[in-house]
Amino acid sequence: MVRPPLPFLPLLLLALLLPGCVPRNPQALLEEMTPAQHFEAGEALAAYPEDLPLAIWHFSQCRLKAQPGSPLATSASLEQEKCTQAFLLQREAGERLSSQQQSQEEQLRLLRRRNAELEGWVSRLNTENLALRQSLLKAQERALPPQ
Repeated sequence: MVRPPLPFLPLLLLALLLPGCVPRNPQALLEEMTPAQHFEAGEALAAYPEDLPLAIWHFSQCRLKAQPGSPLATSASLEQEKCTQAFLLQREAGERLSSQQQSQEEQLRLLRRRNAELEGWVSRLNTENLALRQSLLKAQERALPPQ
């Protein structure tokens, strides 16, 4: 999935193409963003699970810079809460998956150990079987009268 262009991307491109036109310091670009730009960046980033922490940060910056109680601040607060919940669920799912992987790895380790034990047992039985066959053949040879 291709990410949509972020609202401050043209500023970054302009900074690369025309040095001196826009501050080279990315921190300065972030500090100059308006609450609406932070909100748009948060919305764009919220669509990607790996970018939820960054989306949460942009929504919090929007809330800090916007007028308290304004519709933008309220929307940013709601979006931040949604992203936080999604991020926490994502982390819990990752932890559960990690726990399941550890359990499966432990089961695999036990199965491999048991497999090695069984292979050793089969090998001993094969050796014993061969020895018994050889002794049986010798006994049969001794029991048969010479022709």
